[in-house]
Amino acid sequence: MHIRRVGPGVGLACALLLSPLTQAQWQVDLVEPEEAFYRPGDPYTFALPADLPAEVLQRLSLELDDIDVTAFVRREGEHAIFTPPQALAHGTHRLRLVESLPDGNIVEHALWQVEVRQSQALREAGLQGHADLAGTQRPDDKNVGSHLSSHQRQGSMSLDGRIADDDWQLRTRAGVIHNSRIDQMPNDRRTDLTHGLVEAGKGAVMLRAGDHAIPATSLVMRDFARRGVSGNARMDVLRSELTAFAMRTETIDGFRHGFGAGDSGNRSDGIVLTTQPLTTRPERLQVSALYLNAEGNPLGSSTAGHPQSIRNDAAALAVDSLTFDQTLRLRGEYARSDTDFDGTGTLVGDVYDSAYSLLAHYSHPQRAIRGGAFGWNVGVEHSEVGPWFYSLANPALPSDKRLDRIFSGFTWGGLSLNAQAARETDNVDDDPRIPRLRTDYLTLGGNYTPFRHAAETGVGRLFNGPSFSFIAQRMAQAHSDVPVAFGGHAIDQDTDVVYAGARFSPGNWSWDIAHTRTWFDDAAGLQADYINDLSEFGVDLLLANRLSLSPRIQYNRLDDRDHRVVTRTATVMLGVSASLIPGRLDASLNYALNRERADDDSMDNDSYSVDALLNWTLVQPRENRPGLSLFASGSYFDVRDTSGSNMDLYQIFAGLRIGWPVAY
Repeated sequence: MHIRRVGPGVGLACALLLSPLTQAQWQVDLVEPEEAFYRPGDPYTFALPADLPAEVLQRLSLELDDIDVTAFVRREGEHAIFTPPQALAHGTHRLRLVESLPDGNIVEHALWQVEVRQSQALREAGLQGHADLAGTQRPDDKNVGSHLSSHQRQGSMSLDGRIADDDWQLRTRAGVIHNSRIDQMPNDRRTDLTHGLVEAGKGAVMLRAGDHAIPATSLVMRDFARRGVSGNARMDVLRSELTAFAMRTETIDGFRHGFGAGDSGNRSDGIVLTTQPLTTRPERLQVSALYLNAEGNPLGSSTAGHPQSIRNDAAALAVDSLTFDQTLRLRGEYARSDTDFDGTGTLVGDVYDSAYSLLAHYSHPQRAIRGGAFGWNVGVEHSEVGPWFYSLANPALPSDKRLDRIFSGFTWGGLSLNAQAARETDNVDDDPRIPRLRTDYLTLGGNYTPFRHAAETGVGRLFNGPSFSFIAQRMAQAHSDVPVAFGGHAIDQDTDVVYAGARFSPGNWSWDIAHTRTWFDDAAGLQADYINDLSEFGVDLLLANRLSLSPRIQYNRLDDRDHRVVTRTATVMLGVSASLIPGRLDASLNYALNRERADDDSMDNDSYSVDALLNWTLVQPRENRPGLSLFASGSYFDVRDTSGSNMDLYQIFAGLRIGWPVAY
């Protein structure tokens, strides 16, 4: 084991002691704690043999959950004491005593399983939270609506509580906001709920009620985060997992609608089953099935039977496989939907349609080439969504689309590149009455962070810590198979974008530069052709750890090629943050100037804004002790347009803020 010094006066920072003779000649024991369990911050004491030679200390190490913690062990007489550098999480941890032999082998001499608990009755019990309340007065203003109150209170509170023991747990999380101006609150309440969730689990079963997401990604359901109730059960013997849910179809906030599952006319019910049927190499086949029965409107403002209410049944079956040492992924999914778009009981009947997707993705194992880690991947994807396919749990999925895509990427040392090419078309049913829109995408992007020795002096020091990035994109859209009777305007347009940027970090400051050029050409003449150039330069500077400056300049040139008009826009921004009295008095200021000019004098606008804040901390917030601070802030905005008219406004605020972190 290694001998290390922790600091002056501490002595040898040794771990546990073993002998080079045989393990039977000595034994290291872990001293039992007084309460038969350990608390998160407790030290661990080991009884050492008294007659071990000092040279054996250099071969021994102590590991906590496979992490070497030898440096945190100290010697006190016949004992070695390990003090964790930070409080350990509740639950079971592993302490391991190992010896590094001269021949390079590692021998395990002892292994202890220790349990960290909150108390004898509960493995874990705790409550964390934070409350903030600010009262603001506006003593002066100009051109601000007179109907607005000059006094305002704003606050927020978050709570996270948890109790657990053995194989069960109960956790609750909630957030509340307050605003004395009811017009700034979403539900005409001065105090309302931002989020709330209760989770209860025992063994492989977990129940949830409140705001949460259903863990499913498919054509039928994606990023489905709503308020409702769900249950999840793992069946390890069958390598399966089952989730059932009843969620509010629309996104809701505040205390409205309780847990969200009480209205059958605005609810999404469903079940998800995932299983790996192969006993050996289960990753080679995973089957997922999903069924959804939903009614409502994801945008809200719908009631059961109302024309804005949608009734929707959808189902999906997906097969996923990892083969060839998990380098090749093959995935296929098929989905069906049955939708009544104008509500139940109407003259329009249900509409049936389908969607499917296929994916093949190969990732080559990483290997070292000339000192850099090299890896690459390539994939192809094909998907088709019918014109009437729809799911209330994935309303963002575009319908009537066929997509073919190929993508690839590789990394080598500090260089990474990604590229893709895709074609998307609509009118997948080949309806002769409507045209087909074809969209082609090409994207190439990369980052390069070279590994090189930093320059110490001279101009070269400005370019230390370099990082480069670039993106090239092309999107071409055109109508094809346009019928004679089509009364709309045919589309034929191209958009090309090229971006290049660099960032350098010479020391306690950094600077960056970037340029973006966009070309837009419309062969159909529906929109004006243009070229747009945007250049940016910025600096982030930290002085004496107390003052930070962030100046930034942007220059934009828009060349309207059809009307032969050039518009130039210059923007200057400056951010300043200062710690005037560390831990007590802080200040910040943000300034922005914007000037916009057109060659034909159709545009001649100037505007600038200033925001400033001064915060004086009277009492620093600490755990279970509130903090108190006073603040003053102000904002000013002025604009002059082409007509020569001016409009300026300002506001000045002063207030008091209380922050209270709690932990039990």
